[in-house]
Amino acid sequence: MKSFITVFLILLCSYPILSQGDSTDVAIRQYDLVCSYPLESDFFSTAGVTLNKAFQDIYFRGIAGYVPDKIKPITETIWALNWSFIFTMWPHDGGHWLRASEVGGEFVIERFGYPFPVAKMHLPENLDDRYETLASIGGHEINFLMRQQIHTNYYLNQYAFADELIFGLVQDLMYPLYTFVIAYAKPSNPEVWTDTRGDPVEYTLSVYKKFTDRPAIMENGEVDPDLISQYREGTVLGLLWPMLSPMFLRGLQSFKADFKDNFGLIKGPWMIGNDRLSWSWGTHFNPSPLGYELYLMNYFRIRKTLVLVSLKYGRPYKNNGIGINVPEAISFKNFHVGLSADAWDQDIYGMGGSVLVRAGYLPQKGFGIHLGAGYKTDGYMIGRKVDASSIVRAGCSYSF
Repeated sequence: MKSFITVFLILLCSYPILSQGDSTDVAIRQYDLVCSYPLESDFFSTAGVTLNKAFQDIYFRGIAGYVPDKIKPITETIWALNWSFIFTMWPHDGGHWLRASEVGGEFVIERFGYPFPVAKMHLPENLDDRYETLASIGGHEINFLMRQQIHTNYYLNQYAFADELIFGLVQDLMYPLYTFVIAYAKPSNPEVWTDTRGDPVEYTLSVYKKFTDRPAIMENGEVDPDLISQYREGTVLGLLWPMLSPMFLRGLQSFKADFKDNFGLIKGPWMIGNDRLSWSWGTHFNPSPLGYELYLMNYFRIRKTLVLVSLKYGRPYKNNGIGINVPEAISFKNFHVGLSADAWDQDIYGMGGSVLVRAGYLPQKGFGIHLGAGYKTDGYMIGRKVDASSIVRAGCSYSF
């Protein structure tokens, strides 16, 4: 914890020395939709981001013109927050459905419900360790991917729109919202671990039981102190780790943007360096079948090429990894080719890796296409099946 606080203070104090990235007056608004085979997270993660943008545009480019000026501040806030939450929760539940299906179970949404869909999870008994916990964390994986999609595009394009950055901030707050509001739990209370409710409790208990091979409740009727410590550690880091990223502050600042002015265009990200080489960072938290994961994202801009290097550390199981993503390794007019590769060393799954090649025709105006293909070995990777598998992606975009 001392080392964590030290890193927190260093990064926090670094904010004033960051340089403002270049901005542009000509920005492209783009809607994306991607599907993959076998069915993985791409559809839900891209649909959530796109639908949020589309519904903000429906209001500010249409409905707002018929709303009296006196009540516009109220209607704008209610509309924006309502749809941002809706398009956070439904893709989140889509992630639960995907992971439940992967392990041979079911996640059934019984009715709409508000603010949360009413759903039930049915899983096979005695799941293998490699599959246990997946269904509990599937929703937060989608939140991670939506946030990372927004952040990567921001550093790639050197601009973003206010609604996108606010939506990314909402994804950062999703796990703390669960732990402190939606499913608040006092870990020292035995009933929390016998009548489990909420993703953080369920995933923590599953990992603890696998890792220690001990019951949550000791013979004296009290909760195992190691379980209490594990839950609190994940809760604190789930709240504080995302705050170390400049993008967290950027998301907060986006609330001040005028959505009616060029869709709330936000200038380029803070980066240290110059036009030839610059760098910035991001921090992400993710619950996984091996315990919580801490990601340090390194955004390098080498002239006009973005290179993203991600470092991952997880516990209580060993869970270390590195990833490299070059979204536009080759770029010619409206045609782009990207490449990403990941490697990991994990308990339960062993050492492994993944590679993905993406290509797209993305004009500044009109319809475009996305294509992708790749392969991964056994291992846990956010949004990908645990077992070794190939993947084929295809999608479309609309830009204006």
